[in-house]
Amino acid sequence: MKKDRLEHYKNVLSDLKKSILNDLDSIEDQHIHHSSAKEYGDSAYPIHLADIADSLTEAELGFKLKNSEEIILAAIDAALKRIEEGTYGICQDCGARITDERLDVMPYAVRCVSCKSEYEKNKAK
Repeated sequence: MKKDRLEHYKNVLSDLKKSILNDLDSIEDQHIHHSSAKEYGDSAYPIHLADIADSLTEAELGFKLKNSEEIILAAIDAALKRIEEGTYGICQDCGARITDERLDVMPYAVRCVSCKSEYEKNKAK
């Protein structure tokens, strides 16, 4: 891959990483650290079970979102490492070049479209 394309993808990945790190902070603030005790603890009214359930559901959603974002963040870090190692844009299964079209959509992709399709078929079995 040409140096200018590598630099482009490095910038895209770095920007995406910053965005995800900001999202993680937001997820923690909005979903995980938010609790019915904070919201209702100083109230003179008793806490309703539905409020507790809503709070727990909100926290669970936050943990799931955070986990998904952390998986993508790890993939981005791995892609940045591959850029430094000179292996970025090469399919880990067949060794073929991953197309720019695929990398434009998913800059942290590790498989070409064909191998990803085959991987998903085998994973479903």
